[in-house]
Amino acid sequence: MVIWRITDGKAGHDSQSLGLVSALASLLDIEAFTIPAPSLLASCAQLITTYPPGEPTFPKPEMVVGAGRATHLPLVTTRRATEARSIVLMKPSLPLAWFDLCLIPRHDRVSPKVNIIATDGALNTIRAGREQRDNRGLIMIGGPSVHFDWDPATLLAQLETVLARSSNVAWQITDSRRTPETTRHNLRSLAGPKTKYIPHEQTNDAWISQHLDEAATIWVTGDSVSMIYEALSAGGAVGLLEIPPRRDGRLQRGLRELRRRQRLTAFAEWREGALLAAAEIPLSEATRCAALIVHRWFND
Repeated sequence: MVIWRITDGKAGHDSQSLGLVSALASLLDIEAFTIPAPSLLASCAQLITTYPPGEPTFPKPEMVVGAGRATHLPLVTTRRATEARSIVLMKPSLPLAWFDLCLIPRHDRVSPKVNIIATDGALNTIRAGREQRDNRGLIMIGGPSVHFDWDPATLLAQLETVLARSSNVAWQITDSRRTPETTRHNLRSLAGPKTKYIPHEQTNDAWISQHLDEAATIWVTGDSVSMIYEALSAGGAVGLLEIPPRRDGRLQRGLRELRRRQRLTAFAEWREGALLAAAEIPLSEATRCAALIVHRWFND
């Protein structure tokens, strides 16, 4: 089966679509092609001409997958031009009925429909690790966003407390492209014999996957949905480094629900004695969704 994966080039969106395609590949015999999302103007032209994106030499797809706003219209044009089944990840900017299947996080509170699968957060490529070690830890730092402000001093104090209370753990700290330089300076200051700071420019997907596999304890700042759900999928104990929200929106609701279900522990709760423990069953949303897709469309 031929699958086209339309990409906007953003790492978080790519992780979602790659995670689903990889999970489908474990269940079906597939050939996948990656296609950069065309410009809005080109997408509109393709919608009118019913000419799909991608190289003319690509075989006709039976399924097309995409994550990110820039992929929504190309998904629709490909579906129309090739009659491929379309799958959009996260809540789309276009009407839900324009897609054959929408994988949408529960915190978006979308009404149940026949073409919707509710997910626990964003899909990703991470699978629960088998090499976790009690003396290995990973800290993943994001940055300010439309949903969160940033308080470098408070974050530094949280990190110092975590490191002081776990002197037996070898920590790896990494950041993201949104991390402010002030925070990056603070992270460099934390480096020591058992604490290494590795800027995101020196990491890649394989590095992240390896250290998520090894870390029995993972701390993540609350601003990054993708990093939080990658950590939850890895199978370690996950702690939430607290970042001031700009408003009480869907991301905050999602974090509260994860805390209620004891999938992660907020820093303030841990500081007061709450146990930082791994969930009995790690998240595996890409695998679950792939199985539902196969059951729905390929169960003959």
